[in-house]
Amino acid sequence: MTDAKEQESNAGEGQRIKGVRIRVLNVVMVVLASFVALVFLQAVQQTNDAYNELETASNHYVACEAASNQMKEASNYLTVQVRTFAVTQDLTYLNRYFEEAVDTQRREKAIATLEENLPDGDSRKYLSASLDHSRKLMNREYYSMRLVVEAKGYIIDEKASALNDVKLRAEDAALSADEKIALATSMVYDETYADEVATIENNVTLCKQSLIEGFQGVQARNSELLHSLLFRQQVLTWLMLAVVIALIVSFIVVILWPIQHYITRIANNEPLPMVGAYELRYLAHEYNAMYEESLRSRSQLKHEAEHDFLTGLYNRGVFEKLLYAYRKESIALLLIDADYFKTVNDTLGHDGGDAMLQKLGNQLTKTFRASDFPCRIGGDEFAVIMTDIGPELRDVVLARVNSVKEGMRDTSDGLPVMTLSVGIAFSGSTGMDAEELFKHADNALYIVKEAGRDGYHFYDEQ
Repeated sequence: MTDAKEQESNAGEGQRIKGVRIRVLNVVMVVLASFVALVFLQAVQQTNDAYNELETASNHYVACEAASNQMKEASNYLTVQVRTFAVTQDLTYLNRYFEEAVDTQRREKAIATLEENLPDGDSRKYLSASLDHSRKLMNREYYSMRLVVEAKGYIIDEKASALNDVKLRAEDAALSADEKIALATSMVYDETYADEVATIENNVTLCKQSLIEGFQGVQARNSELLHSLLFRQQVLTWLMLAVVIALIVSFIVVILWPIQHYITRIANNEPLPMVGAYELRYLAHEYNAMYEESLRSRSQLKHEAEHDFLTGLYNRGVFEKLLYAYRKESIALLLIDADYFKTVNDTLGHDGGDAMLQKLGNQLTKTFRASDFPCRIGGDEFAVIMTDIGPELRDVVLARVNSVKEGMRDTSDGLPVMTLSVGIAFSGSTGMDAEELFKHADNALYIVKEAGRDGYHFYDEQ
């Protein structure tokens, strides 16, 4: 009867423990290999996209570089023609000016190329500013040429018909022929004209600089992306190789590997891996149940060895290890003494004193962050290691200290008020020797005690 019950129990356990099915394993491996292949293809596509983006950016840059040079050459050419016309009054230079402006149109073609290829942003802003000043300069040049035409009584041809739309100011129209020529010459040689030319060139230069910066950004971004994709492809290649190897060895691993390792692990008092066929998993399950119970017992002993039995905080031994471990990091150390604790013990008895210490431990636990370490390092001596904090955050530290002190003043739980003395020291951005940091905090605590207790002091304020 007993054997029948054990068999039923074993049967029920067997229903809960599922062994590795070779067919399922094969399907998983095929799916995994397919997934890796798809991710690999995606990485290849991303690499191709990054290359295309870089190539497109390069083409835009080359086109804009050539266009900006062409625009500068055309502007310089027009400047030479209008100035020479103003000085010589030779219609040849007027005609050359309008052949460039109307027929050749190198500047307009360059502007069209720039507008087509420039990205949105500062480069377009500088181009727009350059065009605005260019229009102002062109109006000034037209006015200068109109003055010469009026002074000489020239008949202008169709190409220069735009000059017919230029109306001279009354005072300029009243000037003599020589005065008109002098004014025309002045308008294309004075500081205003030179400033406009310089402004245009400066904006073109800024436009090119912005374009270069944008192109360099694209280069840097795509270079980083290509490096990342190359690394990913290397990882995927190794992963694909791992999948192939896994397919080959999986059959061996399902049975032979577990048996060989079970023997060794049982001899070494180690848990058994839940791998292999169903029968081996069942044995591992039963063995591991006993093993985990043993671990829980050891874990409990370890916890008791590291924590103070009364408050549940870390004890002195753990405190010293933590202080040493964080010696190279930016931390704050708080040393906290319960003021006149002997009087509390004498008044309330040891049970009351223990209740007060437990209350202080609870206040420290709930007040400080999960990344901080409240510890009990003596009878009525406590410490807190605050991680990742520096002197610039002393207000944060002080807020925690005041919160704990306020909590110990609360008498709603029937316990009397307990005041605290707190010494605080920072390790600095490069850390500090554990013993030195402790001395700093202890010196700060000593100052509080000498001042009558119930307070706090930062070491760096002395």
